[in-house]
Amino acid sequence: SPRVRKFEKFGTRPYRSIEQLVNSKWYTSAIDIWAVGCIFAEFFNRERIFPFESEIDMIVGIFDICGRPVYPDLPHVNPLVKEILSQLPKKKKRNRLRQFIHRQMPNDAYDLLTRFLTYNPAYRITAKAALNHKYFASATNSYNSFSMSMFLKEYTWFYICPYYST
Repeated sequence: SPRVRKFEKFGTRPYRSIEQLVNSKWYTSAIDIWAVGCIFAEFFNRERIFPFESEIDMIVGIFDICGRPVYPDLPHVNPLVKEILSQLPKKKKRNRLRQFIHRQMPNDAYDLLTRFLTYNPAYRITAKAALNHKYFASATNSYNSFSMSMFLKEYTWFYICPYYST
């Protein structure tokens, strides 16, 4: 997709892509795919996967959950943000994403989630590829049908009637 020069921050913080948080100069439609990944994780988790209050907390939290990126993962980082990132505690590039999903997640769904939440937007799955992913391979798959109906029921109660949620 064509690159668009950034003009200001936009989007709801828990769904902002890592490139938005680290002040990349360019955005593509991949920022929407990251947001889809966050929502996809909510489908299984029933809560936000990145519920952090500030942008710095978001960055640190994403690195803690998804693993610390290496330079090629985030090629377009603002120099000031790069300096801030260099001050963060050094941790291994360890992905703990599966630990943060509280409910059973099929391997195909987890594979799709990791493709949604790929750091480098150039390597992040596209919308078309996501729809062709093996997780969505069969619309008649009983697990997918059951999961979607459960998701819609839970999503409706959680977001439309939040005072009923536990």
